Amino acid sequence: MEFLVNRKVWLFTTFIISLLLLPVLISSAQENAGDTTHAALKGHISGVLLLKSETRPTDLADAIKVIDYGKFQWAIFPAGSRATQRPDATDYTFWLGGNIINTAEGAPLESVWGEARADTKNLQLVQLIGPSKAEWRNALEAAGLEIVQYIYPFTYVVYGSQAAVDGISSAEFVRWQHSFDTGFRVLPQYRTITDRAAQPHRLVIYQGADRGALEAELTTLTGSPVQFETLNQTWAATNLNLTTETLAQAARLSGVFTIQPIPTNGGLRGEMSNQFIARNLNGSGVIQPGYAAWLAAVGVNGNGVIVADVDGGVQNNHPNLVSRLLPCTGSTCGGNATDSHGTHTAGIIAADGSSNVMLNGFQRGLGVAPGANLIEQLYSPTFTQAGGMLKLMQQSVQNNAVISANSWGPAGTPRGYDNDTMQTDIGVRDADSATAGNQPLTYVLSFMNGYGGISSQGSPDEAKNLFTIGSTNMQSSSNGAQLSNLFSLSANSAHGPALDGRTIPHMVAPGCSVDSTVSGSSYGFKCGTSMASPHVSGGAALFFEKFRTQRGVDPSPAMVKAAFTVIADSLAGNQDADGGTLGNPFDSKQGWGAFNLSAVISPTYPSLYVDQTQ
Repeated sequence: MEFLVNRKVWLFTTFIISLLLLPVLISSAQENAGDTTHAALKGHISGVLLLKSETRPTDLADAIKVIDYGKFQWAIFPAGSRATQRPDATDYTFWLGGNIINTAEGAPLESVWGEARADTKNLQLVQLIGPSKAEWRNALEAAGLEIVQYIYPFTYVVYGSQAAVDGISSAEFVRWQHSFDTGFRVLPQYRTITDRAAQPHRLVIYQGADRGALEAELTTLTGSPVQFETLNQTWAATNLNLTTETLAQAARLSGVFTIQPIPTNGGLRGEMSNQFIARNLNGSGVIQPGYAAWLAAVGVNGNGVIVADVDGGVQNNHPNLVSRLLPCTGSTCGGNATDSHGTHTAGIIAADGSSNVMLNGFQRGLGVAPGANLIEQLYSPTFTQAGGMLKLMQQSVQNNAVISANSWGPAGTPRGYDNDTMQTDIGVRDADSATAGNQPLTYVLSFMNGYGGISSQGSPDEAKNLFTIGSTNMQSSSNGAQLSNLFSLSANSAHGPALDGRTIPHMVAPGCSVDSTVSGSSYGFKCGTSMASPHVSGGAALFFEKFRTQRGVDPSPAMVKAAFTVIADSLAGNQDADGGTLGNPFDSKQGWGAFNLSAVISPTYPSLYVDQTQ
């Protein structure tokens, strides 16, 4: 009997102990499962964005992890899963500093271009497991990491100590972390040069770094005083001379984001065309006169809109421009500078045709937006300064311009997403960071005269926020006669894509050849992408007037770009700059297609504009 009682006590005690141990065992199993999942998330994976309403349980059968975002979810699958073969699957690989980084395999770079300084705060890289969440960003900041720059997909450049990065590495939302190596800060083509004498470079730093300490270190390194110029709240830049050796040393310093040689091959990119972009052609495809009458019929001419013509100078007293130019204040203003190229681009934008000079029945010196006003700015030498691109844009908005017309570029060869390109993207969103709020600027750029090929663009042609315009055929330069192949690219126009694979240019317009105003109070023909983008700048002025009348506000640069590209005409079946046959847009030759002004200003179908609602 005693044995039975003791046995019952033993069994009961064992049961109680098992109950007590069960949560511990479950917790341990969960932790092991969590560790396994987190380890898997650091391997070869792909993610897919799925709408909850359209997702079946079987779609997630082999998912490593599913992250909830409300109406959609981010599903992460292992390598080999059928889901990774979907065209919309993202494999977490990204492009940085000319390097393709597969975060499942680390980021090996040459030893001399290895890790940056780790004995102080510096730039670091953190990749998340999916689309960013506010709580994840808050956690990064709580760990002592300042968010500096986003890189697709799901990657942030952050500023902080190595200890802070190491501390966050075990967080369930962090896939990968790495120091922002010196090899990410200098492009490969500049890292391979040896024993180079001192040459001018542009160095960009994160403003949160110790700016004074950096200036002192760089002054010691170069032997010359160094002072940074603020670009915006995040970035500052300076120009300095660096050798191969000092370039590598400077790239290690705390807060240095990029160092790039300053380009030296930049410069200019040299009424019938108006009627063509308005698509006023007869049934045989012959352009008809009457652009002024068409403007009157659609009720816009650019009145009240100011365009900055950033070029080589304008003949201020040209009879078709004298009433269009406004006084300009600032160091970049043209003053007495006169240039035939600048006079030509200004005329395409806004010449008023008041001279009534005719050629082949068409009015000469009549711009796309003859009621708009112009301010004259000189691109050179300001663009060579550390913050020169932004200074040009800042002074445009300070003179009340809402559109910046640019038939030039600081570099004539592809340079990827360089600092000049970065500055234009910054300025489109806010061209004057010293003034409260954002001062947006629609920036229209002539794509490089790269003569076809592959990736024959210049800089800042690879920017994301501006509007890049290639060139199509237009008129004979000898007699002004209409060319037969109006819907083919002209031979001078560059082809993309961007060096990181993005599709450029965004659109094309008439450029070769175009009749407009020239110096000497005269008129003439010029061929180039330089002549293409002013058509779009003038068209943008007309759109601004229309949008202001209908909405009472200015359209954002994104709205202008969207409104123009969505109705561009496909050039499929016509020729690219190499004489090959074009397919359907969107591609890296015609972009979204040929500029159709009539479809923008006077659409024949209901249109709904939704601009910056969030």
